[in-house]
Amino acid sequence: MKKLLEQCQQGMKQGALPVDREVLAELGCFSSHKGAGTVSAAAAIFLASRYAADPINGLKFPAFAFGADTDTIASMTGGILGALHGIEWLGDYAEQVQDARYIRELAENLVKNKGAGQAQLAIETRKKHLDSFLEKLAMSNNGDLVVIPDGRKASTSDRQQHRPLSKTTVANYWKVRTVDGQTLYITKLSRQKNEMQNENHSQGVSEVRDEIDIQPVKVCQMTVKLLVVNLEKAGYFYERVLGLKVEKESKGLVRCDRIVLKQLNNLKSSEVPSNTSERNATICLEIKSLEPAYNNAVQFEVKILQQISSIQGRRFFRCLDPDGNPVEIYQAEMDF
Repeated sequence: MKKLLEQCQQGMKQGALPVDREVLAELGCFSSHKGAGTVSAAAAIFLASRYAADPINGLKFPAFAFGADTDTIASMTGGILGALHGIEWLGDYAEQVQDARYIRELAENLVKNKGAGQAQLAIETRKKHLDSFLEKLAMSNNGDLVVIPDGRKASTSDRQQHRPLSKTTVANYWKVRTVDGQTLYITKLSRQKNEMQNENHSQGVSEVRDEIDIQPVKVCQMTVKLLVVNLEKAGYFYERVLGLKVEKESKGLVRCDRIVLKQLNNLKSSEVPSNTSERNATICLEIKSLEPAYNNAVQFEVKILQQISSIQGRRFFRCLDPDGNPVEIYQAEMDF
């Protein structure tokens, strides 16, 4: 930072020479470091010093310094110039800024430390809250009061429908103004006709997610169980042809890394899939506790193939994933 300030000082010594952009370049405002806080601070200090007697142009220069972090440098420069000269030099510009009164009141309350010591409650906004708010916006007319998701009241003042690039997209736009003076612009994109079905499906999934009280599940191990007709031939393929290491081998089972091969005719009746030609692979999970996963699966409304049961001292249940793939969930150490 000291080096950057020394560069600013050298730039100031150039007097009336037009070296502003060159100095910003030396500071790194146009390099890969242009977003660094030190670079922006040094640039703002230089420009505020350089244009101390001409604050309007001091604000314009960084705002149009293409290639630099213009909004940050211009904002910081304007802040320093404001500290030096107040706000009178802004003239009419001070009132032309969007939400000028709102911004001024925020600054005044900050200086006065208004509201200090009062607990600020964080409001959790979920997708269902946003969807509900958009539905109310869609039914509102200009001048109607609505409550935005953070709890503030706002009035609608404009509603338009933009022309989107895609023929299947509808872009609705609203302008609302909160009671404390903040202006918000809200856009909602939706699909038409042939894509409406997919959109409705996505919304349905989102609603289900919002309603589920998901419990954490601790996964200890995951394997894929393949039912094979010839265990010896399948084991040779995965071990010799594909190079997987055989970790365990018995009369009816071969385990290669995270793949478990199981002889089809050695399965018990309860383990035989309903359609062997289509259900020849099963995802197997070993988890710390069975109940959270089972409750999650029930709430998600997937098909439960077998309720929580016990086999050889191991508790488990079976279900189908949303695409119909079988999943077996075991508690304790998995041992097929």
